[in-house]
Amino acid sequence: MANFKIGLLDFGRRDKNTNSLLAVSDVLDYAMRAEALGYNRFWLAEHHNPDIKQAWTDPSILLPLIAGYTKNIKIGAAGILMGIHNPYEVAANYKLLANLFYNRIDLGFANGGINKAISKITVDGLSMKEIRNRFTENVQAVIDYFEKEAHADDDPENMVIIPPYKGVKPYLWSLGGSNRGLVSALKLKTNFSRSLFHAGVDLAFDKHLIQEYYENFELQYKTRPQTTLCIGGYCHTDAKNVAAMKAFYKDSPDHLFIGSPAEMQDHMETLIINYGYDDIIFYNMALEPTDRSEVIASISELFNLSAHESGIYN
Repeated sequence: MANFKIGLLDFGRRDKNTNSLLAVSDVLDYAMRAEALGYNRFWLAEHHNPDIKQAWTDPSILLPLIAGYTKNIKIGAAGILMGIHNPYEVAANYKLLANLFYNRIDLGFANGGINKAISKITVDGLSMKEIRNRFTENVQAVIDYFEKEAHADDDPENMVIIPPYKGVKPYLWSLGGSNRGLVSALKLKTNFSRSLFHAGVDLAFDKHLIQEYYENFELQYKTRPQTTLCIGGYCHTDAKNVAAMKAFYKDSPDHLFIGSPAEMQDHMETLIINYGYDDIIFYNMALEPTDRSEVIASISELFNLSAHESGIYN
């Protein structure tokens, strides 16, 4: 069996009977359940969708709540749309979080899209191209706030302090849909998470590129980066549930995996071997809360995640 850890990604989407506040409540229950089952990470995505049942936009406000309801599992945003955010505010919020919840906060950077209405509100109506062009500059600014702290004898008029002074920073992640993002991740000195389930992603293995990233990162920074594969799927012991889910997602991309728990186990292990990444982040496609809980329980049992609880939070 391949040796890897499994985390969870949540978009806040639930069934048609769940409104936005109930979805947030369920996310808290889901995170606590994930920790009890031995999952090592719990990530929330940022989306600005014209959906009346959307549970959140920027997940940052929910992270301390989830971290407070749990004890050890890593909590993070995957990711923050840095093309529309103020780097100073992001650095200030996430550095404080990282020190309030030591060794538990992940900050992922995403270069995703928004509609014209949100662009007008957040960045004075910049085009999508302009927003994407701001991304790397804004990410670098956040990292500089973490890495280049002011000195006590600096000119107060030009001094920027991100509290707590000399405190730790969150774990930093670059997010992407292919190994092309590894070049930027290496330059920015971030970990890397690759999605295999978003529409239009590149599914090529390119295993040599991830190996080069590991080697060059260690050579430049004297430490090894962390990597995750994000996959979307559903598994259940009842064949009827599996068939119903396949019918529900019949128009979705083929790389969303739906099958039995044993088939899901084989799928995850094969992906880790073929792509050369460290760990899995699983996006649970079940929308009904009880069904969602059963899915992650079956995966936890197959991989014996709970038995390795003392070692999963790395």
